[in-house]
Amino acid sequence: MKSVVISRPSALALCGAALSTLLAAGHARDARAHALTGGLEPAQAKGPCASADKVSAVDLTVAPSQPHPGDGVAITFRFTATCPAPAAWRITAGEKVIGSGTKDVPRAGVVTVMATWLAVQGDTKIVASVDPANLLGESDAARANNALAHDVHVAGAAPAPEPSPSPPPTVSPTPPPPPGPSGQRGGANGTCSAWERRVGSKGEGLITVEPARATPSGHDYAECVRRLVGAVPQAFCSPAERKALAKKTWFSQAGEQVPVQRTAECR
Repeated sequence: MKSVVISRPSALALCGAALSTLLAAGHARDARAHALTGGLEPAQAKGPCASADKVSAVDLTVAPSQPHPGDGVAITFRFTATCPAPAAWRITAGEKVIGSGTKDVPRAGVVTVMATWLAVQGDTKIVASVDPANLLGESDAARANNALAHDVHVAGAAPAPEPSPSPPPTVSPTPPPPPGPSGQRGGANGTCSAWERRVGSKGEGLITVEPARATPSGHDYAECVRRLVGAVPQAFCSPAERKALAKKTWFSQAGEQVPVQRTAECR
């Protein structure tokens, strides 16, 4: 008949089994803690993310700081959070909400939001806040840093720009007399004018002017024109024309009267 021998486990084997059980339990506990803290180490979970102060305002700027009625005012608000989480925000001007929303805030990061306000005359308080409805469940003491305010005073209408100095009036020159039959323009009062038009020549011809003798009743234009009649053949006729006794057409004008076409014999 065979005998069965049952041996007792050694003390070393028993200690090894107990240690394996403890390690397995520790790993399971760490896994549960990792899931509950969002991936943070236990020491970190007891730090910022466990803080009662979850969000806080950083700064609030208003530009321009002294607007006029009707000016568009840019309002910039920055806030931060101790742990990554979505945070609601709101900006008001007096009783009117001019901007709101929700932003994902990275861990220890700073988020910037903006709103625009149309300035109205008088005193207006601009208030910017993060988590205004306290969805994160902060205490009253922790919520004391969630909002910032800025008082804006809007004076009367913007001053009218100073008018630009008016330019001096432009004085138009007196138009010259109308052209006579020759295409030349006439002379001035108190003179007798004579001219010749040579088609194609530079300057459209020659001109000579004689002063008219002043009299108590005006100017003696008749005597002035007689002097021109005597001077024209010498002034307007070329040597060849004088040799051929050519006829010369010319024009005379007494003062500002209508020009008269005349004919002279070159001699």
